Amino acid sequence: MKALLLKDYYAVLKNIKIIAVVSVGLIIAFLSLMGIVTGETDAVFFISLGMSLFWGLFAVILTRVTFQFDENSGWMQYALTTPVSRKEYLNSKYLFLLLTSIGSSLCGMAVSAITSLILGEINWKIYLLLIPAFAVAGILFSMILGSWMIPLFIRFRCQKAVSVMFGVLAGWFAVSISLLLLSAMLTHSDAYSELSGQRIAEIFLLLFAGSTIGMIFQSYRWIETKEV
Repeated sequence: MKALLLKDYYAVLKNIKIIAVVSVGLIIAFLSLMGIVTGETDAVFFISLGMSLFWGLFAVILTRVTFQFDENSGWMQYALTTPVSRKEYLNSKYLFLLLTSIGSSLCGMAVSAITSLILGEINWKIYLLLIPAFAVAGILFSMILGSWMIPLFIRFRCQKAVSVMFGVLAGWFAVSISLLLLSAMLTHSDAYSELSGQRIAEIFLLLFAGSTIGMIFQSYRWIETKEV
């Protein structure tokens, strides 16, 4: 497992440096924009949220790069002639996603803390509660998105998997909008209680959580039949 993780790390090392440079550019842009249009506390809020989501997406992008590397180099054909099993290969991808998500979260927290220092006045309540909360949100964001992407990378080639993922995201967005509209209609209807909207939200979350877990289990079925 350690060797698989090291292989993926070296495959994405160049990308880490590039995204780090982009992140510095985003910090400067955020600081400039927030200094003009809002106060310091709001700047910390928006920068913390933006950095958490950005670095969370960063972890998913790095995982995608590892699949692209394996596909372009024909690595799996070689790997399957060694004691490395398909299940172990897939486990390493999920573990890589988790480790990069945590690492990205720590980087996001550091960026937010540095930004607070640059702004000159730190609200310790925000610093100690808000920034870590957004960091956890960034980990959850990357893990959920990655849990949908990894099975698609197993099932399809990388380029097609990305296209399918965009379709999946569009589908979930459409479902979310439909449920929000339905909830608004039910809330103002005499035939339903005020809890109807809450029940719809709970149903949606259960469906989303169930389908995400289902995709993870499905990835282990797909890896066993994947042609390399």
